[in-house]
Order: sequence, then C-alpha cells, then structure tokens
Amino acid sequence: MQLSYALTLEEYKAALRLHLRQKPSRNISYIFWYYAVPVMAVTGLAAIFILHITGRSELAADFIAVDVGLLWIAIVLPIIRAYQVRKSFKHMFPPGRADRTCFVDIDDERILTSMPGVGEGKYFWTGVIAFAQNEKVSLIYITETRFVPFPTHALSPAQRTELNDLIERKAVKRKK
Repeated sequence: MQLSYALTLEEYKAALRLHLRQKPSRNISYIFWYYAVPVMAVTGLAAIFILHITGRSELAADFIAVDVGLLWIAIVLPIIRAYQVRKSFKHMFPPGRADRTCFVDIDDERILTSMPGVGEGKYFWTGVIAFAQNEKVSLIYITETRFVPFPTHALSPAQRTELNDLIERKAVKRKK
C-alpha cells in the first residue's frame, strides 16, 4: 500500500493530541499544566480580591507571590507550547520547500517513509512497537515517543482495512 499526502499543521497538531492521549501520565500532566494551573491562578486572584475587600490585606499579601507565579505559568506555558509546535512542524521541512508531499509505502516486510529532498526511513515490523489511529491521523510508533504520522483520510477504505489486517497479523500493540 502506498500513500502520498501533504501533512498540514492541523494534522500535525492532531497527531500530537493523539500521542498525548496514549499514556495517562502524559494526559494528566497536560490537564494539570494547561487547565488546573489557570483555574488555580484565577481562583487565587479572586481570593486575593475577596480577602482585600473583607479587610484581610495581610493575608492577601501572603498569596500574591504564589498567584503571580501561577498567572505567569498560565499565560506563558500555552504561548511556549504553540511556538514549539509550529517550530517543530517547520523543522520537518527544509526552508523554502513549497512541496510538502510525503510518501509512505507499507507492505508485509517493512514501512518506508520518504520526503523527497529531505530523507527517508525504513522500519521493519519487528521495530514497530505500537499503532494509534483516530479519524484525523494515524501513528505508527517506532519508539515510545517517536512515531510516523499520516492523515487517516489519505487511506481509502480498502487501504484502511489492509492496514488494520497488517497491524493484527504483525501483532503490533494497538493504542486507543
């Protein structure tokens, strides 16, 4: 089965989201830093205002430093993540390259990936440790944190069935 596709930034972000959901520890860490910390920062800010209004300014002063730190983390962390995702996506392709076409050739023996003018990779099924798929992207894991992403829509229904059969035959662990 041969696939040809142009990976977009949105598909790359979808691949990272799917990768994030593969391990509970990654998911919990993401929820903590990107949801719980902002909630704690806003709650702390509200508590400081309430303490100040009720006349407990000395108690509010004790919370200011912690809340400023939480607010800084809540604002800066998403900005840094967005920057790093874009930077990582741009590094996948050489500067000035307008054609972002990628190729994946999958058969019974190996998986061959290539980006003309950039490089290629050859992975045997014995080196594939896992497979994850949703409606947007499919990931073939080479290591615990390294994967080959490709958009699921690049697969025809017949190719999708063939890929699922290959995954089952090669006894690759299927992730949710």
